[in-house]
Amino acid sequence: MGKPSKQMNNINKITNKDGIIVESKTEICNEFNDFFVNVGNNLEIEHINSADIYFNDKNQSNNSIFLNPISSEEISEYIDKIKNFNSYYEHGVFPLAFKKCIVIPLFKSGDKLSCGNYRPISLSLTISNIFEKCIKNRLLNYFKKNSFFSNSQFGFLAGLSTSDALFKLDNFVRRHIDINYKVMGIFLDVQKAFDSVNHELLLKKLEYSGIRGVLII
Repeated sequence: MGKPSKQMNNINKITNKDGIIVESKTEICNEFNDFFVNVGNNLEIEHINSADIYFNDKNQSNNSIFLNPISSEEISEYIDKIKNFNSYYEHGVFPLAFKKCIVIPLFKSGDKLSCGNYRPISLSLTISNIFEKCIKNRLLNYFKKNSFFSNSQFGFLAGLSTSDALFKLDNFVRRHIDINYKVMGIFLDVQKAFDSVNHELLLKKLEYSGIRGVLII
């Protein structure tokens, strides 16, 4: 893990949820922890009722993912000696100690006294990162094999970037303007998108897509 920058360490005071400025290091840490943990719940969004969740049966996958054992080729010889990796997803339990991480608030912009203007950066255990990458690779390989991703998705996929998205958009606009079509664009910026994800809906979507079996918790 790299050393936190001076910008991360230089938070001397913050405004708490009651609007009071606190300067104690303990109070500042607790305030950030409370904010980051509850940021999704505190947003004024309309939560989805599980009874209203509907999926088109035509898109339901008949396949189910299989997590093949982690091989020694994926990880170093030293890490490969830890035989518990495969048992984690066989039994659906990830060690609590591996879930612990150091969360550092990184200032983005605006009022430095507002917790909402900081981004949480998590420094987790290297061994946890290795396990997560092994699972991630299996999920991505399964989704790609089953044509899960839209051809219009460019983020979070290897070999694709925002440049590809811009190229496709530019190509679309120019092509339709050339044939005298009117082109309109609607751009959305979702506030706290990651924190606002409905976990119940996400798990149902994963199961619907073939991610079934023992859930790792």
